[in-house]
Amino acid sequence: MFDPLRLAPLACVALVALAAGPAGSGLLTANAAPQDGGTPAPADRPATDGSSQDGETGGGEPVTSPASDSSSGATDEAPGRQPQRFVRARSGGVTVRNLADVHGVPLADVRSDELLAVYSETAGWLEVDVPGGLPVWVFGRYLQEVEGSPGVLEVTRNNVNMRPRPGSDVNNFPLMVRLVAGDQVAVIAKENEDAPLDETWVQIWAPPGACGFVQAERTASLPAAEDGAALWQAAETALATGVEPSGRGRAERSESASASNGTGSAGVTEASAPAPGALAAREALAAADDRFEIERERERPDFEFLRDAYGRVSALDADGALSEVVANKLETVEALEEVWRTRVLLEEQRVERQRELARRQREEWERLRERDPFYGHFAVRGLLQSYQGTDGVASYRIVRGGQARAVVQCASGRYELELFVGREIGLDGGFRVGTDAAAGLDLGAAEFVADLPTIDVTSIEILE
Repeated sequence: MFDPLRLAPLACVALVALAAGPAGSGLLTANAAPQDGGTPAPADRPATDGSSQDGETGGGEPVTSPASDSSSGATDEAPGRQPQRFVRARSGGVTVRNLADVHGVPLADVRSDELLAVYSETAGWLEVDVPGGLPVWVFGRYLQEVEGSPGVLEVTRNNVNMRPRPGSDVNNFPLMVRLVAGDQVAVIAKENEDAPLDETWVQIWAPPGACGFVQAERTASLPAAEDGAALWQAAETALATGVEPSGRGRAERSESASASNGTGSAGVTEASAPAPGALAAREALAAADDRFEIERERERPDFEFLRDAYGRVSALDADGALSEVVANKLETVEALEEVWRTRVLLEEQRVERQRELARRQREEWERLRERDPFYGHFAVRGLLQSYQGTDGVASYRIVRGGQARAVVQCASGRYELELFVGREIGLDGGFRVGTDAAAGLDLGAAEFVADLPTIDVTSIEILE
């Protein structure tokens, strides 16, 4: 399931990755080589002629790819890619994606403790290959059958894209390394088994150095005593020499057989076709992962939906290849639900505390009303006092309990405050903000009203 809101950031990530490329990755550069007539690079080397083939709707014309300027001096053959180091997948396994982004399209799910070859590392992501190669899709127009080698196809053009899913939509971004004319690849399946080869997409095993990306935190370095290169070679050999050769082994055997007849061509490919339902299981896992990213951002995630989604993956995973991955995902869902429940509980406790404080405040108000029948009835109340300044202007203030409470003014002129001097009164009105009641008064009057708020009276009630 693809979220269209993520389309733009995914495309940006992909274009940046393709344009920049990790050091030593041998990405394509434009040097105006012929589309299908230039010198082909070996199968384990990326092509360098600047155009790509992809079987787009509308005739499968070459697709222009980001490339460096043709004056860069690129040669027809790029150096072969070699792994920098080897790692293993951590407990719970790891998903290999076409981009260094959590929203990239899954290529394969690697079980815990399985070996990975690391070609580069950037921003918490590793560019990796797996023993036997990654399952990818190529348009059949650029492939042809190899005589005497069933299940093996030969690439007929340079710069042929390998994609994680059949189709050339923008979110289905291809691997950075491309196939070149002469590469031999082992077939996994055709999208449409009844269609001619040149009219359908074909799933194959990718050659060495055609990599995807995994999160570095989901991998662990090999112990010092382990020889990663030897382990990798052993894994590749085991796939190629088994009773039923799988992975890149089938194409490599075909190459050897052809070479003995004097017709060999460089080629590589990955293991035997996945068990029935494996492709559907991986697609269901990708859809469940997409939904997980959506649900985790919601205020109230639908955890039951996520459990059902991963349950569907298990139902489709007949050979159990994704069992560890699904178990790890379900544990993550449980942990997320526990965090969400804790957050909800804390919020409920916060609300309950606020309710308790409000209840106590109301009880306190009730007690005050019982002791003071006028409590809460007026903005301010008390004895009205006046002070006659040397300029003849009178100032007024309310005093209660021996303390001055507020300066009293009546801007409307409705009340003659002098008539209430010496009386216990209750006042309503609005307090003036930022008003200095002492401004412009003589020293005695200023001291009389100093540091007191000012109320503009709208109503007065005599309390005695």
